Amino acid sequence: DPDKWTCSANEALHVSLAEPSQAATFPPAYTYPLYGDAEQIFGYQGLRLDLAFDCLSMKPLLTCTYAARLADASGPAITSADAAAPLRAVLPPGDYVSGSEPAWRDAVAADAFALPQQALVRTYRTRAGDTCDVYGFRVGGDPPSAADALGKKLLRRVQVLALLYIEAASYIDLADPAWSFYAVYKRAPKPVFVGFCTCYQYWRFSTAPAHDSAPPFPDASFRARLSQVVVLPPFQAAGHGRELYRTLAGPHGVWTRDPRCVQITVEDPTEQFDQLRDRCDLETALALNAFRNIHRIPLDSTSHRRFREQLKLTPRQADRVFEMGLLWLLAHKEGAWIAGLDAGEPAVRRLVKRRVYLANREGLAALGDASLVRSKLQEVYERVAQDHKKAAADVSRPLKRAAEAGSMHRTYSMRSARAPTAAQLATPPPPPSSTKGKFFGSTSIADSFRKQAAGSFGPEMSRKLSQLIKIEKSLERSLEGVSNERKMVAKQLSIWGADNDDDVSDVTDKIGVLLYEIGELEDQFIDKYDLYRITLKSVRNIEGSVQPSRDRKIKITDEIAHLKYKDPQSPKIAVLEQELVRAEAESLVAEAQLSNITREKLKAAFNYQFDSLRELSEKMALIAGYGKALLELLDDSPVTPGETRPAYDGYEASKQIIIDCENALSAWTLDNSYLKEPLLSIHQGIEDVYTVPEGIVEGDAEVVEADDAEHEWAHHDDDQ
Repeated sequence: DPDKWTCSANEALHVSLAEPSQAATFPPAYTYPLYGDAEQIFGYQGLRLDLAFDCLSMKPLLTCTYAARLADASGPAITSADAAAPLRAVLPPGDYVSGSEPAWRDAVAADAFALPQQALVRTYRTRAGDTCDVYGFRVGGDPPSAADALGKKLLRRVQVLALLYIEAASYIDLADPAWSFYAVYKRAPKPVFVGFCTCYQYWRFSTAPAHDSAPPFPDASFRARLSQVVVLPPFQAAGHGRELYRTLAGPHGVWTRDPRCVQITVEDPTEQFDQLRDRCDLETALALNAFRNIHRIPLDSTSHRRFREQLKLTPRQADRVFEMGLLWLLAHKEGAWIAGLDAGEPAVRRLVKRRVYLANREGLAALGDASLVRSKLQEVYERVAQDHKKAAADVSRPLKRAAEAGSMHRTYSMRSARAPTAAQLATPPPPPSSTKGKFFGSTSIADSFRKQAAGSFGPEMSRKLSQLIKIEKSLERSLEGVSNERKMVAKQLSIWGADNDDDVSDVTDKIGVLLYEIGELEDQFIDKYDLYRITLKSVRNIEGSVQPSRDRKIKITDEIAHLKYKDPQSPKIAVLEQELVRAEAESLVAEAQLSNITREKLKAAFNYQFDSLRELSEKMALIAGYGKALLELLDDSPVTPGETRPAYDGYEASKQIIIDCENALSAWTLDNSYLKEPLLSIHQGIEDVYTVPEGIVEGDAEVVEADDAEHEWAHHDDDQ
């Protein structure tokens, strides 16, 4: 029976990544490059192929086990092929171990593989809080540097993963100097390989005179092509693909900064990668303020070319990013400087339909019926608009802050990844404060009027607290101004430092990063501080709701006094006295609720305030410490006239200080804060400062008054 001797190659092959403490095992996505279109292996029962990689060096281990083989059962007349042979054919010759795991461990130890720090391109943090490093290598350099030679060795070991996880993938030409290779590693005591990508630089021809005068490759202008991207299954859906793309084509990406790169392309992207690319390109456009140079829609040819060249996009991708950007501006109520955008989404709809029509003019013309053409265009628009809006919605407002800081971050920005910190994972951040971005500031006439009016109108009980809440609102607006000014100071410091000597330029740039981070922390502090103000509002609202019961009791008391003076024998007095008893009972219940809620909310409100103050203060102290470490890199020893200072070579040190600062800030939580408990000369708790009446169980005293009132109220209702 042939079926008994046939197995699925996808099920038989197991890929593993071996870390010191564990190994992650996962199946391949494709095996047809190795075992044919049917992806089946004939001649075995219980076949298992294991392709394991060391997590750092990625040196492969190939093993093959099975329960039975056809040749063993049927003799030499019917033989089965070597199941491991196709894998051996694509592994680097002489650089893998077959069969023996102990021999593989020895080979890994003898390899002594170490990542070259000079090849480090970028560091980022994932949503889960992992820190990852991206290393870049030239593949075909001649002669290759030591780092590039190590990168080429690594690529030979991992390129089999492209066959297993990218449809229709093939090996690249390792001798071609136009290829480059980027590898991602997660930081750990032993770094863990996450994924990689390969890229190609296409020579760009513009005109014959320009070609004749252009320098030879690799100094000539080129079009960059992202060819292969592989993120291993254990690390997928964690944002690594996005960060890898941003490393190359983000606001501070390798290709974005390279003046030789004129266009960024992607080879045969999947639909999923297209969505990732759309989001990243839109982020880059916003961060580089590309829409600030747009003054009207639709774009003329000159404006379209400038927009495309600034972002280094293909014409089609530039159109898509432009359309998504307009929808983003509309969603955030921005873009007032763009003439024609005031028409809203219909303006974007016309742009999309025009683009789709021009790209498919012949096919649409074949439909003949104009109404059918309009229907098809509307159908396409709705689908495109849905994709655009989804991509634009994923680009959140904080990116605007990154855009404002774009001119400052010449080398390394703490805001390049925006992964959630440990504190944010422990306590999710609150929504942005409602006081932000208001036109009237804390010194305006309108603000003064609001503060005075808060204490003059509304229920009398809540006026004082209303005035406090309004003053806190003004305070938050003042803090927002401080935060914005701090960011401007950071940018200007960096701009000034750029024209100085190398050491001053580098240190001021990094100090600018730290100062800008303080501005960001102050901005986050406003959101958390606003929780305190919002909680006080709930007390104010309860106070306002208690006021009517007080007013009713006073009114009835006044009416009784008036009747007793005017007509002591009036029968209404007895009725009013019963109403007074009910009003007093109702008031007691309301007062007890107010007492309970006031204490509960007061503690919660000031816990919000003090926790946010503590976080801001300790993080600012951390930043100050790392800032002083940056100052240690400056040589302030005096020089005599004509004497030159030694060459500055502290770039890696200053960059590492920023990375260490980011890690310290990201790891900070209230639980591991530096100030644990205050030093008190007298420590007293609730049991020490409150006296509970005899006969009442502790904790029940606060509800006794309300219970008595409710019973008294019910008793009078029964009498009536």
